[in-house]
Amino acid sequence: LLSTKQGRMFVKLLQCILIVITPQIGATIISFLVRTPGDDWFDNLKKPSYTPPNWAFGPVWAVIDLMMGYASCRIFLKLGLSQEAYAPLGPYCFQLVLNWIWTPLFFGFHWIGVATLEIFVTYVSVIVTIVLFLKHDKIAGILLFPYIMWLSFASLLCTHIYFLNKDN
Repeated sequence: LLSTKQGRMFVKLLQCILIVITPQIGATIISFLVRTPGDDWFDNLKKPSYTPPNWAFGPVWAVIDLMMGYASCRIFLKLGLSQEAYAPLGPYCFQLVLNWIWTPLFFGFHWIGVATLEIFVTYVSVIVTIVLFLKHDKIAGILLFPYIMWLSFASLLCTHIYFLNKDN
């Protein structure tokens, strides 16, 4: 039987595991919901020469999602569910939902223009999240740097794809 202290530590560990994997779980569920077997829509789009191969996106997002989850876990461990935690974790949750929404906009509905606008809103919300994370935990904020760098690239790519295909 676990002591009260061990029980609290076990619960905290389970909470952290759930927090760390939440971005990946959400992304995976949405990806499966949006995926249409045999849909070659993306393959048939005009894309810039710097577009990474399709296989590269999954591993990059998996690492970013884990880093994002770990960063939010650090904030949770530091602030818990206190009133003070809402300042950094509120924008974090907002950008996470925006991140998840982009996939159905782009791949599900094929709304490239809307997805392009949405990714810029996501970009701004990630910057706000980084600034707020840095105030409470420098490592948590720094863990989001690869995310904003990849999102910068993804924003450029999405915008370029929009302009290449806006007449289609």
